[in-house]
Amino acid sequence: MRLVQRFLIAVALVAAAIFVIPTPAQAGGNYMRVCFPVGETPWGTTIWDCYWIEVPVLGPKNPWPPECWVCDPQLDFWKDYVDPAVLHEFDALLGKGFGLLAESHLTKDEKLAEVLRAQATEVLLEAAAVVEKYPAELYRVGWVDVENGKEYFEPDPHPWLTGLGKELAEGTALMQQALNDPKNADLDKAMAHFDAAYENLAELAAV
Repeated sequence: MRLVQRFLIAVALVAAAIFVIPTPAQAGGNYMRVCFPVGETPWGTTIWDCYWIEVPVLGPKNPWPPECWVCDPQLDFWKDYVDPAVLHEFDALLGKGFGLLAESHLTKDEKLAEVLRAQATEVLLEAAAVVEKYPAELYRVGWVDVENGKEYFEPDPHPWLTGLGKELAEGTALMQQALNDPKNADLDKAMAHFDAAYENLAELAAV
């Protein structure tokens, strides 16, 4: 019975992971896909949540593994086990919040940028609440070809890839601290880490 339950959960997560890989919302923009491992199926296949984030420029992919030009950056914040359903909810909110922050960086409308940033802050705080009991810390970064199930890890990852993961993890950790200690919450400091994460992503995408 437990195996059947695991199978059904895995199937549900695989379906969800497929459907939460949205295509870029606006034609003509530059987008980069970022992926997060959610868990594994009973037969050992990794389940992924992936999100498109708009960036200023797309470059020739110099930091990419030579054998995988179609790969996407993958980020893992969880060395220890976390309930895949929890991760799936967290990833959805992180992807949404980070996407809103990207829009705030790219718009030339200052008032709209403020609105988008406020929305991003709210959503990223919601994301931290989902994983409140799981300390966020960068575990590893790498590359993944989701469609073909191939992963690539380098002994010395590109600093912009590492910086992307580290800043996202630190921003999430500060949001978690804010939830646990509202009186000393510093959301601006947390958002500064998310800003730095976006800057790393933009640099990575451009080279």
